[in-house]
Amino acid sequence: KRYGFNFGMPLIKDELFLFMSYEKLDGEELFAYSPFGNNVSQADLDRVVEITDRVYNYNAGGTPAGLPVDDEKILVKLDWNINEDHRASFIYNYNDGFKLDQSDDWALTLDSHFYESGAEMSSFAASINSDWTDNFSTEVRVGHTDLENRQNSLDAASGFGEVQIRHNGTTIFLGPDDSRQSNEMNWENTTFKLSGNYYLDEHTITAGYEYETLTAFNLFMQHTQGEFRFDS
Repeated sequence: KRYGFNFGMPLIKDELFLFMSYEKLDGEELFAYSPFGNNVSQADLDRVVEITDRVYNYNAGGTPAGLPVDDEKILVKLDWNINEDHRASFIYNYNDGFKLDQSDDWALTLDSHFYESGAEMSSFAASINSDWTDNFSTEVRVGHTDLENRQNSLDAASGFGEVQIRHNGTTIFLGPDDSRQSNEMNWENTTFKLSGNYYLDEHTITAGYEYETLTAFNLFMQHTQGEFRFDS
């Protein structure tokens, strides 16, 4: 289900205004296990789970029908008419969403092989626009954004590797997906701008200063916890 609201009102009449928006998604991702019943029986799966637990002391998981999908968005905006010559605004955005999904869904995957795909983002932007004279105006603007991207195996904390078991023309997967064993990305961006415009008859003189920083971290390595293949 999806729900939300929009809300706007003056905090100070004709001077300070607030707008808010909120949206939430509570859903479910449904899964199909096409090899199940054709290439792989329930007895086959039970045997895989039993051996994995007995020999390796590892819970291989099961085959859930579905898992949650979640998304949340928040927006807050303030507009301030300081006086006839000066105006300010502030905008805040927040978004956090994820879904839990199969990896290698062409095969039969137990849920220890599933992963979370999601991201969390927050940002703000603030500005002040000023008309100092009929000919001269300035703008000051600052902004900041944080983003954390998530590609996490649901069982990453176990430290177990990916296991592939060939069986009857297909493959059974269990354990953390090899592409999510070391997979992390996040970045942070900050901007600042100061500009001025002077209007001289048919000409505009513009001067200013801009500054921007970007800090990024991106990690992707396969098989850092191992990949193990069995013919049966």
